[in-house]
Amino acid sequence: MNQDRVSIAVEGDIEDRISVLPRNVIDCILELLPVKEAAKTCTLSKSWRYVWSEVPKMVLDYEFCDELIDESESKFREVVDGIMLLHMGKIVKFNLDVRVEDLASYTAIDRWVLYVTRNSVKKLHLKISNIDDRTYTLPPCVFHCSTLTQLKLARCSFKPLVLFVASPIL
Repeated sequence: MNQDRVSIAVEGDIEDRISVLPRNVIDCILELLPVKEAAKTCTLSKSWRYVWSEVPKMVLDYEFCDELIDESESKFREVVDGIMLLHMGKIVKFNLDVRVEDLASYTAIDRWVLYVTRNSVKKLHLKISNIDDRTYTLPPCVFHCSTLTQLKLARCSFKPLVLFVASPIL
């Protein structure tokens, strides 16, 4: 009989205070969580299934990336590709802090940078470390991104585009 009371209390009218918060507040809360933890919120209920995938800030910090790369770099690329495929809406901030060994990861990073520059990124932060000190070269799509207001690079290089050719003075 005591067990029935417990199950009634659990199944009863428990107020869900988080789900009734305004969407921008929920987004702010999820932005503070690591990507892995934010993605776990999809198990809360059907209404929460894709909430994490609409958060406009995508922070793939060193700890998150390193944990995946310790399994394998291909696993890391597969997980980040999955995150990108599931994401809906604008990406206002994209932060990637990763240590890679495989040059195939550079191709994947190029693909992710292209994706965020096409999805209204305003802040792009990249820190790409490599064991043999090769530097990651930023793809040209970054220079064509009209929404970009902040670019922070560490251990990256870039070749600025020649936007105009100076004509000789007559």
